[in-house]
This record gives sequence, C-alpha cells and structure tokens, in this order.
Amino acid sequence: MIEILSRSWQETEHLGTTVGKLLKGISPVTLALSGELASGKTSFVKGLVKEICGEWWVHSPTFTIVNVYGTPPKVIHIDCYRISSYRELVSIGAEELIGSECICVIEWADKVKELLPADHISIHFEHIDETSRRILISDPTDIIEQPLRNRDI
Repeated sequence: MIEILSRSWQETEHLGTTVGKLLKGISPVTLALSGELASGKTSFVKGLVKEICGEWWVHSPTFTIVNVYGTPPKVIHIDCYRISSYRELVSIGAEELIGSECICVIEWADKVKELLPADHISIHFEHIDETSRRILISDPTDIIEQPLRNRDI
C-alpha cells in the first residue's frame, strides 16, 4: 500500500492523470474507489479520463449510474452512491462491464465488493482538512503502486 498526500483538487486530478498514463493500453483493469462525499474521487476520475480518452467533460454518474468514455469504451465510470446493494447493479446489467476489456472505475465500490475482480486496485480517499486528502492505494498487480512508490512517472 502507498499513501499519497494531495493538497488540492488539482493535485488529486493530476494523480488521476498520472495513473491514466500508467494504465494506457492496459485492460482489463478495475479501480475500486472509496471515501467520504467530496473526498476527491471524481476529481481523480476526471484526470484519468482526460489522459486516457482526451475528454474534458467528465462528471460523476450519480443519477445515470454509468458513464462511458472513449470509442471503443476505454473507460467505464460507475457511481454506486445511489445503489443500496450489488443486486441493483446486477439488475441493470452493469456488472457485465466490470472486468470487461476496458478500465472500469467504480466510485463507492465498497457497496458492490461482491462484484469486484480479485485483482482490483483499491484507492481510498480521506479528508484531512478542507483542501487536503490522504489517498491510499493498494494494487495487487503493482501496475500503478510500484511506479508511484518509485516515482517512475
């Protein structure tokens, strides 16, 4: 596990951009994001999607549940905030997207942990103060954790 300190939403978005560089051309990958409201999950996803897909209009799919970016889908963004259990995700067929040939980013992933692949990368966001966040990354594949630890980016 690696711990990263972000002092602003811009730094959190930049971390997403950095992770996007590390994941370009790699699939399937599942990123399981967790943390309190307004802890930086969507800022991270914005940077990731901008880097991988070149798209600038990125928002959390709180009401639509799923956003798809790139063609063919390169990044699938699932927001489980309004989901009460993994069964709801299954009922709309979104579980088929997890582990598919893309990068799948799941906000509030702790609500659907039964659907996460064993090799998913966990990224947890914690408030430190109004602008600072502690970001904890656990990556069993070492695709992103080792380069971030070594600053090979």
